[in-house]
Amino acid sequence: MNFAPQTIDLLDDLIIENNQCFQQAEIYSRVIAGLMDARGTLVNNNMSVLLKNLTIINVIFLPLNLIAGIGGMSEFTMMTQGINWRISYFLFFVALAVIGCLTAFMLRTTGFDG
Repeated sequence: MNFAPQTIDLLDDLIIENNQCFQQAEIYSRVIAGLMDARGTLVNNNMSVLLKNLTIINVIFLPLNLIAGIGGMSEFTMMTQGINWRISYFLFFVALAVIGCLTAFMLRTTGFDG
């Protein structure tokens, strides 16, 4: 194309700088992709810990809710009709607290408490 030697040198320099810029952009792209993966891993780990703690809370309170539902029905009053209702419900709540504490203790001893 009959370029002058100075123009050819300028074009060679532009090609070299363009390649260097492309390589630097690839490096930045890899670094940012790695940072995004690390952030995703941290968020996933935090979510796993949160779900584990919520599962432990459910494991403790699910049996208590079942027993409280049964105790709230009229069958509990029928079963304890010979005892004053204040005493029977107090003992019922104490039994619920003992069951909850035993469940929490069993979870801690087995290593599921987070």
